[in-house]
Amino acid sequence: MKHHAQNTLSYYTYDIFDQFPNLVAATFTRKGGVSTGPFSSLNVSWSATPELNVGETRENVIKNTEIVRKALSPQLKMVKSWQVHGDQIVKVTHKNCHENFTGDSLITNEPNIGLLIKHADCQVGIFYDIKNHALGVSHSGWKGSVLNIYKKTIEAMKENYGTCAKDLLVAISPSLGPCHSEFKNYLTEFPKEFWNFQTKPNYFDLWALSKNQLIDAGILPASIEIAKMCTYAHSDEFFSYRREKISGRNGTIAYLK
Repeated sequence: MKHHAQNTLSYYTYDIFDQFPNLVAATFTRKGGVSTGPFSSLNVSWSATPELNVGETRENVIKNTEIVRKALSPQLKMVKSWQVHGDQIVKVTHKNCHENFTGDSLITNEPNIGLLIKHADCQVGIFYDIKNHALGVSHSGWKGSVLNIYKKTIEAMKENYGTCAKDLLVAISPSLGPCHSEFKNYLTEFPKEFWNFQTKPNYFDLWALSKNQLIDAGILPASIEIAKMCTYAHSDEFFSYRREKISGRNGTIAYLK
């Protein structure tokens, strides 16, 4: 990953996408926004789900989202969905990009549509089809891993854009690292095949688990970049629900030119 600073904004881009100028993928830190308190300062979510307000105001989130949009491209149309830790995948186009979506994965092959995923500890998987110039972004916490939303995103891109797994480059955002991935109820929450990724009692390497799922889905190992930055550990840069409970959400945005 590469770090970038733009005025007070701070964000990261991914080395694996460097050779593709018609793709932009960035994970913004919590710096450079207008929010205060536990949401300080670039919080991009006022609601974790349609039913659960995280305690932030819509006005601040709108301002923060506009800060991100302007930093990337004035032509960009920002699209986000209600994320419910499920496996629903939404195909986004210029015709429907103003609709209210529910889903944890967004895909498109149209330019200037900024696919925004809100996250605090959960992973964001960014999928770029180098042959068909198509894009997918997926929100994956442990529930998304259990549902294997990454595999389902690949399948949706194949169905809609003719994507082959071997032509995909994948980056996984900063997220909860093995040092803080404690799951006391893993015996009931995780399938047995996940237990192999336990690094010490009750702690799991979700980065390694995700890489394994991607490879099983046909992604080439050399085509995967994992940020390996723990959102819990880097309190100065990232929101973390596990660390703070009352927390803002980081923003990862990807779009095609």
